[in-house]
Amino acid sequence: MFATAAIRRVATVFAVTSAIVALAAIATASCRRPPEAPAVTVESYAMRGEIVRLPAAGSREMAIRHEAIPEFRDEAGKVVGMEAMTMPFTLAQGVGVDALAPGDKIAFTLEMRWRDPREIARISRIERLPAGTLLSWEKPLDGSGTSE
Repeated sequence: MFATAAIRRVATVFAVTSAIVALAAIATASCRRPPEAPAVTVESYAMRGEIVRLPAAGSREMAIRHEAIPEFRDEAGKVVGMEAMTMPFTLAQGVGVDALAPGDKIAFTLEMRWRDPREIARISRIERLPAGTLLSWEKPLDGSGTSE
């Protein structure tokens, strides 16, 4: 009888200890920080173009006629290229255009951040090219030396 009571006490202590350990594990897990969002992948393209429109007061959007980007990748990472065209671009914070004017030929860095809904495409660097710089609005040549 004494042995049976002792076994019951040991079993009870074991069950209570196991429950406390399980609750502590649950409490610790619930106190952890949520996992951080994965870093946004950035594809950068060195580009050239001509300023069509500077940003309006209070805006960071400008229009640029740019050369073709044969190595441009889509959201899935597939090389799809981009023809020369005029399109709007957003300037990254801190990128200034005070010394630039419509008609200026420029070199700039375009950053594509496909998984950043706030700013998918932005210009992270911009500078004026020397006077007389020639730009090409033609389709890029394919591997055979002819345009597609």
